[in-house]
Amino acid sequence: MIMKKILKPFAAVALAAALAFSSGCAQDTSWSYKASGTTLSNGNWIYYTYAEYEEALSKIQEEKSNDDTSYTVKDISKEKIEDKKALDWIYAQAKDACISQLTVEKLIKDNKVKVDEDELATMESYYKQFYESYYQDLYTKLGISEESFLKAAVRSNYLSDKLFTALYDEGGSKAVSDEDLKKYFEENYTHYFYISYPLSATDDSGTTTSLSDEEKETAETNFRKYVNMINNQNKTTEDVRSQYQTDFGSEATPQEATIVLDDASSMNDDLKDAIKALGENKAVLKEIDDTLYFVYKAPIADYTSKITKDSEMNEEDSTQIARSNILKSMKNSDYEEYIKAEKEKLKYTKNDACMSKYTIQRTVDIVKAEEEAAAS
Repeated sequence: MIMKKILKPFAAVALAAALAFSSGCAQDTSWSYKASGTTLSNGNWIYYTYAEYEEALSKIQEEKSNDDTSYTVKDISKEKIEDKKALDWIYAQAKDACISQLTVEKLIKDNKVKVDEDELATMESYYKQFYESYYQDLYTKLGISEESFLKAAVRSNYLSDKLFTALYDEGGSKAVSDEDLKKYFEENYTHYFYISYPLSATDDSGTTTSLSDEEKETAETNFRKYVNMINNQNKTTEDVRSQYQTDFGSEATPQEATIVLDDASSMNDDLKDAIKALGENKAVLKEIDDTLYFVYKAPIADYTSKITKDSEMNEEDSTQIARSNILKSMKNSDYEEYIKAEKEKLKYTKNDACMSKYTIQRTVDIVKAEEEAAAS
């Protein structure tokens, strides 16, 4: 009997201690995900929830504005994205961002990729200014420290670029040869040059006035002349610029670039189509949205010699084309597939206590409260 009386209270104390210890461990919310020796803080998780919340708002607004241009998101918990509840979509995206970051960290180690800590520190010092000047107040309330911000916004992108280069650049395990790169460049890139001339003018009061018929005819005549100079007189774009100055009494401000046209999201679609339809070393006159365009497409083979390694780039030579940019255009889809496959293999640990404490709704509520305070 004495033994039982002693054991019962001892067992109760031991059980209480064990539960307290277990509860204490379960409630450690300082980290969110970990894998292969890398631990992401709660701030990393919160940063991604906030970033994906902003992305969700943009997606919803874009979709709804097709039917209602004045639509605003009042309660995101009632919205849907890609047939998912918006909060579930944000959660999935934030989780994916965390797993991606852990995957890249692991692959950097596995592939023995050299990380220039001084270079990374220089990048971080630049972004610290943004954190301190623009983000600190809101991020502090959300729970995103400067360290977490830099790890998610700077380090993860820096390491991903380093890994990509280590894989596909010269000497990499999946290296692209100069010959294949040149072939891709000539098959996918376009060098365009255009000069635009507005057929209307807007004064200081915001009133728009169209040019007179005579002024329009003069402009069109000049632009047809420029097209003829290229197509029939073997002249150059420099000749066209010189002639423009003679005709209009001011210097032309041409737009010129060597790009993958389909990636030019900010370019007017009609202008893009006009460039695509042109033969090389040909020019055309187009009127688009009350603006005249002289458009010229150069032979892309003339620009292969401008492809330059990053280490040899000269800031004063605007005609150079970074080899690394072509490489990214060429191999980015392959890289994304590679990372996707590696993510599926990654063995990671998720901290459910962190997820429960720092919910998507918490992020939304804090952001909305800050917006309402700023508006009042």
